[in-house]
Amino acid sequence: MHFYGLTHREVLDTPIKTFWLLSSNIERITAQKDLRELTVLAHSQSVEGATELTKRLIDEIGLIAKEAKGSSRAVFSEERDEEGFAALKAMSV
Repeated sequence: MHFYGLTHREVLDTPIKTFWLLSSNIERITAQKDLRELTVLAHSQSVEGATELTKRLIDEIGLIAKEAKGSSRAVFSEERDEEGFAALKAMSV
């Protein structure tokens, strides 16, 4: 699973359903990357295209984290949602 950066041992230790899920997504992820590169190359041929793509990509990046107004707490100082974490962990099995 070179695509995901897994060693041979990690691949052998991967549950079979997870392995096939990862394997089936390689083509999709590669196609998405190729399409992004093609879009960038096509838009780079003109100033207007480059400007349009830049704005679209900035919108796509979006806002990662926002601190509440008047808050002196750090954004990442929140407590972990143990119930939600357990639910996510259960999905990976």
